[in-house]
Amino acid sequence: MAPFVSVRFRRAGPGFTYDAATVPQVQPGDYVVAPTPRGPQVGWVLRTFQEPPTSVDAPLQTLLRLATSRDLVLWQMAQHKALEALVNARAQAARTGLKSVRIILVEVSLDHQTLTFEYFTEENPEQSKAWKRFVQGLEKVYSNRNLEFVRLGPRDAAKWEGGLGACGMERCCTRFMTEFQPVQMRMAKDQNLALGGTDITGSCGRLRCCLAFEQPLYQELLAQLPRLKTRIPTPRGEGKVVEVRPLQGTVVIELLEDRTRVELSREELEDLLPPCADCPQAQG
Repeated sequence: MAPFVSVRFRRAGPGFTYDAATVPQVQPGDYVVAPTPRGPQVGWVLRTFQEPPTSVDAPLQTLLRLATSRDLVLWQMAQHKALEALVNARAQAARTGLKSVRIILVEVSLDHQTLTFEYFTEENPEQSKAWKRFVQGLEKVYSNRNLEFVRLGPRDAAKWEGGLGACGMERCCTRFMTEFQPVQMRMAKDQNLALGGTDITGSCGRLRCCLAFEQPLYQELLAQLPRLKTRIPTPRGEGKVVEVRPLQGTVVIELLEDRTRVELSREELEDLLPPCADCPQAQG
């Protein structure tokens, strides 16, 4: 018995919870037809569970059915229509002079009655004459369809647009990320990245998600080294930490007497610094 299921509709998209009471035999990996705000859609089951998530407050919608062969054919046809509509929308935007808007993708419902155009822009085009001409042009082409327009944020736009990241691989958000993690400038500082350059920003113009992926390792390594501006006694006199290199496991120390710099490893620092109060050496 599987009274509740999580269903995904797009690769790397979020999972949505549904009541599966009408389809109790459903299993992870099955294709199902489910209601959505954009009309019925085919998705695949990620997992089944007996109790709905505690975060779900509104009444859950019920799965319509297991996807039939006919549903899968209609789904494939909808994807072809979506690609055709995307080409038409981009051409229409070019004809109407809607230069500030980038059409990212089009989604067509399983019954082919609803077309959802997802776009990105940094401006507010809805009040412009070009936007009105753009919408009117699409309404003429799809006069017997329900058209919806959804404005995406920069990170979502980059995710669904796809492409390669700075590492040369497919963008993480496109490939496997189902939700975005908070990324802070402090992470770039901990990783010794240039704050004013493009090395820390992705194609979305926001801080790269990989900064958050790598931050736990950097935090672990930084915890084993003294912080910036820490005073360190050395055989050549007292110095101050001016650079921390967590991946190398070293720090650069500027001697106070002559301003020369030396690089010391973690092992060398252990011989110079007294053990902390909580360390076993101090308690012995």
